[in-house]
Amino acid sequence: LKASGIDLSDHEIAIRYYRERALPHLVAFPSRPVPESQEPQMEGLEAWEIGDPLEEIDWLQSVMQSPRPVPGVTTVRRVYGREPARAIDAVPVDLDMYVDSSGSMPNPQAHTSFLTLAGAVIALSAL
Repeated sequence: LKASGIDLSDHEIAIRYYRERALPHLVAFPSRPVPESQEPQMEGLEAWEIGDPLEEIDWLQSVMQSPRPVPGVTTVRRVYGREPARAIDAVPVDLDMYVDSSGSMPNPQAHTSFLTLAGAVIALSAL
């Protein structure tokens, strides 16, 4: 890289090297779809028309609107819908990783360290 004119420190070169080697091995962060509510929720009232099923009439609301219900004019029915579940806020992950570059393991800036590469895969997958 230095011969091609790129002015980077050894540390920055190592970061780019391990990032590029880790990219093909990244694992997608797991996610769950947010389910809809199981119970239908009442959304409001709408006019009950002649021809609609008779059991859909909300008699209490119809009589409250007019003491003498007139089918198709003063009769109403309840409208139900499903409400999506509450969205869960994303919480950042606390991830601490340490690579031993003491004398017992090779320096990842000087020689390829597969432990460092595995750490890069884990870190980039989590982020």
